[in-house]
Amino acid sequence: MDIGRIFFLRAQPTPELFWVNHYLPAFYFKGGFNSVFEEQEKERQEAAEKKRLELEKLKFDVKNTKRIYKTYWWAIGFALVGFVYLVIRLGTWLLEAQTFDFKASKIHK
Repeated sequence: MDIGRIFFLRAQPTPELFWVNHYLPAFYFKGGFNSVFEEQEKERQEAAEKKRLELEKLKFDVKNTKRIYKTYWWAIGFALVGFVYLVIRLGTWLLEAQTFDFKASKIHK
């Protein structure tokens, strides 16, 4: 076997020039090792960018969670104050209605 047969001997190589296997022409015509290296480098950069974005998102999530935790108690406090106000107003309304009915029933007798 002549090792020189795997190299291109013409300016426009064709798949018939290869003896190694059928994938070598496709490998060559798609850019060879340079394209493989560029694809791997692109994947590496995409993974690094994705990791950076995930960390940045995590920082914002932590800040947002702290803010929500701080304001959460205010919302509960307002809800409790509103509930107490409602109970007091409802109680006074019912007492006023009963006393009004009581006075009205005394007048009619």
